[in-house]
Amino acid sequence: MQAALDERDDKRLANALSILLAGMPSASQGAEDATNRVRAYRMALSDVPIWAVSEACKGIIAGRYPEHMRFCPSPAELARIARDLTAPIHAEMRKIDDVLSARVIEPPAARELPPNAITWAEVETVREAPKPDRSCWLTPDIVADLAARKAKREQGGAA
Repeated sequence: MQAALDERDDKRLANALSILLAGMPSASQGAEDATNRVRAYRMALSDVPIWAVSEACKGIIAGRYPEHMRFCPSPAELARIARDLTAPIHAEMRKIDDVLSARVIEPPAARELPPNAITWAEVETVREAPKPDRSCWLTPDIVADLAARKAKREQGGAA
């Protein structure tokens, strides 16, 4: 992405500017004024990738910018239009940079399970969504107590 933003080409810039300036009405000027005008555009566009300048010129000539349908944009206006075209790439690069420079957090160490712990698969009474593979507190004697309480509840409810 950075390579696309760093691309500069004086020949292609001159070509895009000459097409834009020839295709859009502007005040009549002498040769020296025309040369200085091209210098102003080059100065304004010196930090803009050539593809963005070309796309901005094509958009202006194609009428995608209503404010520039009658007259050629100033150097600053053309530079703004071209920079606006690169804005999504700059935003994406900032996101990528944020991800790449983020602090890495190590996962917590696995805890030791007591030898009498059982898996959730072994507990038939518990049917809720994702559970850890093992529990530190659910021992066989607790399971037996839970089963006895459930049986007692079911007997009381049936009476």
